[in-house]
Formats: sequence, C-alpha cells, structure tokens
Amino acid sequence: MKQRINLYLSELRPVKDPLNLNNIALSWIMVLVACLGYMSILIYVNKSLNQDLIKVKRQLTQYTEKVNELQTALAVKQDKSFLSQQLNRLKKEYQHKEQMLEYISNRNDGNKINYADVMSDLAQFHHSDIWLTEFLFVNHEVELKGLTLSPSKLPYWFDGLKKSAFFSGKSFSVLEFKNIDDQEQVEFRVATINKGDKS
Repeated sequence: MKQRINLYLSELRPVKDPLNLNNIALSWIMVLVACLGYMSILIYVNKSLNQDLIKVKRQLTQYTEKVNELQTALAVKQDKSFLSQQLNRLKKEYQHKEQMLEYISNRNDGNKINYADVMSDLAQFHHSDIWLTEFLFVNHEVELKGLTLSPSKLPYWFDGLKKSAFFSGKSFSVLEFKNIDDQEQVEFRVATINKGDKS
C-alpha cells in the first residue's frame, strides 16, 4: 500500500509582504489625492468666504452712506425747524413791539414826558457836589438816585430844581440817605410828587 508524504509544508511556502513597494506607493498616492482634494475644498470654501466678505463690506459701505445721507437730511430738517421756530418767535416779538409802539404813540400828549426837557433842567441846575447815578420816570413823576460828599447841599439843589419847568409844582416826597462803607460819599434817593396829588 502506497502512502504519500507531503514534504512541502505550509511553513515553507512563500508569504506575500503587505508592505511591498507597490503597496507603499499606492498608499502614498491615495494620501496625496486625499490631501489635494481636501486642499481644493479649503481653497473653494475660502474663496467663497472672501467673496461673501467682499459683498458684505460693499453692503456695509452702502448702508453707511445711506445712514450718513439720512442723518444729513435729518440735521437739515431739524435746522429748518429750529430756524422756523426762531423766525416765529422774532415775528411775535416784532408784533409785540409794534403794539407797544402804537400804544405809546397813541397816548395822550398830556401823559407824555419830554425827557429832553427834564435832562436839560437837570443839567441847568447841576450842583458840583452832587452827581446822579440813576433816574426813573413813572408817569409825571421821577425818582433820582445819586451820590454826594455834602448832604447839606441837597436842600439848595432841590430848591433850584423846583424853579425848572418840569419840577415846578412838585415836592420831594421821599428822601433817603445811606452811608457807603469806608467812603466819605453818601448815597441818596429822592422822589417827586405832584402837589395836586396830596390829600
């Protein structure tokens, strides 16, 4: 009986090396292709983002210009509104002054004071030791304020004023004195009253 003996054992059979040159080259090619594909995608995405960014910047510039135009238009409108308000106010003031002027012009001549004559009387009967600082006209009466170094000279000054056209027939109803601190001057206030008004 014949028996067959296999001397070609599996351990003696050649084994293929998975890391041979062809496989390595193929692997590198696949990696390179993958990298190129990924880079292409990144470049495309980056280009798209840049285009979007440029578009957004352009829109932002347009919006900024529009906002500036609107702000300018609003400022002009507000300025016109302000000027209109000022014009209306000036018109009202002008009308008021016109009314006052008309009222004063239409007053009876007997109720008017000839200020030039009053000033002329004050100048004519001026006293060197007395000088006026303020005077106020109310109807036909006048209030005088001034300074003097010699209060005793005031009665003589009053007597002189009574000889003038305006002060004739008037008496000095109010007479006040006030010493000014650290000065020799005396401040006085005097007011006239028509004798016919006395009760």
